Amino acid sequence: MVGVLSYLFPISFLLIHDHFKTINHDYLDAARIDGAHEFRIYWNIVLPVIVPALGALAILTFMGSWNSFQWPLLILKEEHKYTLPVALSTLRSLRGTEIGVQILGATGTIVPILTVFVLASRQFMAGLTAGAVKS
Repeated sequence: MVGVLSYLFPISFLLIHDHFKTINHDYLDAARIDGAHEFRIYWNIVLPVIVPALGALAILTFMGSWNSFQWPLLILKEEHKYTLPVALSTLRSLRGTEIGVQILGATGTIVPILTVFVLASRQFMAGLTAGAVKS
C-alpha cells in the first residue's frame, strides 16, 4: 500500500486543492453570518462541491491498489496473499508460458476495474475537469 500512496499523494493533493479553490467564499461567509458552525459549513457547502474530486480520487486509488505489482512482489512471501497481477506473473509451467491461461487471467483482472469505471465514469470525468475550469 505504501507504493500506491507514494505516487498518488501529489496527484490527490493537486486534485483536492484545485477543487477547494473553486469554492466561492461568499457562500462560506453567508453561512457564518447565518450562524452555521464550521462542521455544518463543511458538511453542507464544501463537501458537495468536492464530491466529484473525491470520487475521482477513489477511482484512482482503487485502480492503483488493484494493479499494484512491484510492492506486493517484494513484500509478500505466501502465494495465497498475492495480488492478481503478481499471481498472473507466476502462471508459468515447465512447458513454458501458457498464453490462454494468462489472457483469461488478465481479462479477469480487468473486469472489476472496467466495472468500477463504467459505474463511476460521470463522477470521474466531473472530478477531473471541475478543478481545471476557471470561474
